Amino acid sequence: TCVFTGTIPTLTCGVDVMPDLRGSLSKSDNCSAANKITVVQNPAPGTPIAGSLTVTFSVTDECNNTGTCELS
Repeated sequence: TCVFTGTIPTLTCGVDVMPDLRGSLSKSDNCSAANKITVVQNPAPGTPIAGSLTVTFSVTDECNNTGTCELS
């Protein structure tokens, strides 16, 4: 499972860049320790963004099980 536990960042007016939110993701699994779970964020950190958007996190454990969660 994955749950976003951090504070949603405030973006400034106009174009900004996507912060790295992966560290604010709480993840647990019955196959792998939390530090062995791979997390991919989309849009990726550093991507130029503007307006409202949905951030998707894809997580994969060592047994190749996958899950996703979204933040909008």
